[in-house]
Amino acid sequence: MCPFKRLQRLSVVLVLPLVGLTAGCAPGPFAEQLPGSLGLPEAAPARPTVQYQYPAVHDMPPQRQYAPLDDAERERIEDELIRARDRQAGSAKDEASENKPSGTNR
Repeated sequence: MCPFKRLQRLSVVLVLPLVGLTAGCAPGPFAEQLPGSLGLPEAAPARPTVQYQYPAVHDMPPQRQYAPLDDAERERIEDELIRARDRQAGSAKDEASENKPSGTNR
């Protein structure tokens, strides 16, 4: 076997694990150490000094200040909204018929 091919295989065997180990590394701190045009842009914001606090997902919200609506109150509000919608639809039809030019005047 040619010594060059043997050296090539040996380098591949040694370099591939090294590449695999360094592939998972975060480039953040390394990018900050690079000079000007190779690292972070000059307009990049500074790294926060305080670590981000994750939301407390297991904390329960505080108790409600007001009780939820009962069925009678909910139906009364729905009826009021339906009446308001019908009034609005009626007034829109009236305005449309008033603004509509009549075709009899020539």
